[in-house]
Amino acid sequence: MALKPNKKTQAASNAKSEKVKKPKVQQTHSGGKGTLWSRINPVTSVGSKLFLFFFLSICLIVSIVGWQSYTTSKDIITKEVSKSSHQTIIQVREKLGMVYDSFEATTLQFILDDAYSERVSDLVDVLGDQGANQYEKLQVTKTLEETMLNIILADSRIDSLSFISTDGTLLVSTDTLNVKKGLAEEDWFQKATELDGRPYWAGTRKGGFISEQGIDTFALTRLVKNKMSGETYGVILMELKLSVIGDQLNNIQLGETGSKYVIDENHQIVFAANPDLIAQSTDLLKNVKKTDRLSDTETVTREDGEELLLVYDQSPSNNWTVASTIAISELTESTSEIANITTIMLLVSIVLALLVGFIMVKLVAAPLSNLRNLMNEGERGNLAVRTKVKTKDEIGQVGESFNRMMEEITKLVVATNQSASDVLDTAVHLSTVSKNTAISAKEITLATEQIAEGASTLAVEAERGNEITNHFSQQMNKVVDSNQELGVSAQQIQRAGEKGSHHMAELITKTNTTEEMTRAMVARVDRLKENTSSIQKVLDVLHNMTKQTNILSLNATIEASRAGAAGKGFMVVADEIRNLADQSRQNIDVVGQITLSILTEMEETASALAEAYPLYQEQLASVKDASDIFTNVQSEMQSFVESLDETTQSIEQLNRSQQTLSEAMSSVSAVSEESSATSEEVASLSGQQQSASEGLVELAEKLEGLSKSLQESLNRFKTE
Repeated sequence: MALKPNKKTQAASNAKSEKVKKPKVQQTHSGGKGTLWSRINPVTSVGSKLFLFFFLSICLIVSIVGWQSYTTSKDIITKEVSKSSHQTIIQVREKLGMVYDSFEATTLQFILDDAYSERVSDLVDVLGDQGANQYEKLQVTKTLEETMLNIILADSRIDSLSFISTDGTLLVSTDTLNVKKGLAEEDWFQKATELDGRPYWAGTRKGGFISEQGIDTFALTRLVKNKMSGETYGVILMELKLSVIGDQLNNIQLGETGSKYVIDENHQIVFAANPDLIAQSTDLLKNVKKTDRLSDTETVTREDGEELLLVYDQSPSNNWTVASTIAISELTESTSEIANITTIMLLVSIVLALLVGFIMVKLVAAPLSNLRNLMNEGERGNLAVRTKVKTKDEIGQVGESFNRMMEEITKLVVATNQSASDVLDTAVHLSTVSKNTAISAKEITLATEQIAEGASTLAVEAERGNEITNHFSQQMNKVVDSNQELGVSAQQIQRAGEKGSHHMAELITKTNTTEEMTRAMVARVDRLKENTSSIQKVLDVLHNMTKQTNILSLNATIEASRAGAAGKGFMVVADEIRNLADQSRQNIDVVGQITLSILTEMEETASALAEAYPLYQEQLASVKDASDIFTNVQSEMQSFVESLDETTQSIEQLNRSQQTLSEAMSSVSAVSEESSATSEEVASLSGQQQSASEGLVELAEKLEGLSKSLQESLNRFKTE
């Protein structure tokens, strides 16, 4: 019989159907006084990051460009000044070289010029002649001295000329005041002797080379020899005024504070604008790169830490170096304007960066913050939130995607809620059917037990009838002797036959009832299988819905990953939906397994009932046969009573009837035992059916609990 849902189930189903309606969409958009700043975390906000990016980028670029411009202009100015200064120094060195060459040519006349050479030779000869008188000596000395004076008068740059013998004795000099002693020990004298006629330039000496109280001079020395015989006469010493170098260096101006020097090969200052530095040792050229001829520009650091531009060029005539130093700070003084402009532009760029950063925060951070808050609302279960899209850029597209996603999730939750309601109704209906099936199984068990008791009683009665028949056989041997006793026995047999017929009628009635109940139970099990199949269909629908939910959550995850950092909240919602879909799928799988188990138990019950049904029919046929036998026995016993007088004559026929009766009673006993065993088996099957029905009730209650759990999980989402 078909089961109808109770009133509570129908009312709950109607209430849930009325509750699931089209959600009311809550439109939300960014705005308000506190929206931009009160909801933004300055540490993690993308607006703050963009602001810092633009601010630092602009400031860094302006600073780098300004500093690069400053250093580049400084380097360019330094290089250009270095080139021009180097060219100037080279020109000065070339002029000084020509001056050096002219003085060397003058001293060379004492070797190459016959007149000069002859006077020197005469002087040496006369002074070396022991027989020469004083007048001759004075005469040759005066002749050479006049020659030297003429040279000095011809060139005012020459301070004095002196001729010294090889033993260091001053023979002739234009400066005879306070003559120094030990000239042969002077380094310049030894150097001139070693060079064997080649010129040697001696650096500046304080007070001069010959006189102890003269002016500061530098000198050119040369060993004078006979050009023909190679005889050595002595050393010619030409002292030159410092104005020879000063006139050339003073004509150039390298910066306001530039210093100019002439340094000999021993790192002694030959000339400097500061008189105190003349004849002093200097380290200015000690660290320069050693080459065949020093000529270059370098940057050096003074003891006080100031950087200087060093320009130098070495003269090939005497290896003296013309050098000049210029303070780099003086050269790059004009570049300070670039530094000032850079500072001003940096301040302007800071203001511009602040303005751009504020605009970026306004355009990016505020919409993203609003979208994040809406996603948090969606994460808490409020599916009715929507964002009001105003722009068509990427942020606007993300907002539209968020709205479409929330609409799809809302539809999915509504559909899932409806399906959960249907599953709950089906579970309630299944629970009711299971309970009714359990009650029917109990009734079948009781009826089967009654059938088993009736079959047992029939077996007992059949055994008793068999004993009576045996007793009747014994009495038949005595029937000739005691006919009266035979009549009494016949009457007892007649009563026993009536009683057996009565019991057989009851057995037939109970067997018919058992057959009808078994047929009804088979029909109920078939209907229960149909209901279980409908549950399986509902589970298939729910399984498909979970698949669609997984696909939708996967699409949402992909869209969130495309959105990057802006889609992190969106991705959290998608993960929650995917977890919910997985939980629903697992619950549906559990319900499907339970339903499949119920269906298997029903099929086994139906199979057992189908096997028991033919046994019931065989039992019914056997009972009818036994009833016919009892009827025949009763008829025969009545005939036996009526023809008791003819018993003696028909004793042989009675014996045969007794044998037939004995066999029939044996058959009845066997049939009764078989009916009892069949009844016990049916009772066992009924017990199994009752256990299966109780299990079905438990599974139905579990399905109902899972449906409620699913509905509670869905109720956390607000669609209105």
